[in-house]
Amino acid sequence: MFAECSALFCYNPLAVYRYLFLAPLFDSFVLQQTLKNSALLLFTGLAVAVSFRAGLFNIGTQGQLVLGALAAALVAVRVGPAAPEGPLGGVLIAVVAMVAGAVVGGLYAAIPGALKAYADANEVITTIMLNFIASDVAFFLVSAYFQKPDSGSVETRDVPAAARFGPELALLLAVVLVLLMTYVLWGPLSATTCGPPASSPTRRTTPASTPNGWSSPA
Repeated sequence: MFAECSALFCYNPLAVYRYLFLAPLFDSFVLQQTLKNSALLLFTGLAVAVSFRAGLFNIGTQGQLVLGALAAALVAVRVGPAAPEGPLGGVLIAVVAMVAGAVVGGLYAAIPGALKAYADANEVITTIMLNFIASDVAFFLVSAYFQKPDSGSVETRDVPAAARFGPELALLLAVVLVLLMTYVLWGPLSATTCGPPASSPTRRTTPASTPNGWSSPA
């Protein structure tokens, strides 16, 4: 059966599952790629969790990640020549780039928030649409203004060598940052009064009326 499916779809499902679940255990490169992608998903998951606690659906983390990553790369390229040499310069470039990426991603996330607050626009629709807009904007900016010279791909100039950490160190930093941000966000949202109040305008505290006269909890 699997052989027939493999011949029909050109993929062996058993080989796919083996690659997904077993390859990271025996191939260091696959493990690094898995952990790298997991870190990205965890960071975007934290962004979604904050919105959920406020009673909103943030489906636009992909677009926020794209523009934030672009901003981080451009700032790293710009700050690189002015940064001091050595590890200190690399850390400085990385910190400034991460701050720039967070600011740009946050500002892009504020667009559907403002539309929800002032125009009552559905945040699910606006955030999904902004994902596509972010990808197109990033593609246009890089190809038109920030293209790496003599490159056949749409990519920015290389990040300074001082800010390019080895794969092991980069993964360690990613794990530490994920744990740190999880603690920073989980604490205020669950154990203090900094979380959104129950009377938040984005949450219904009374049953919603339906056209047939029945009441249903929102």
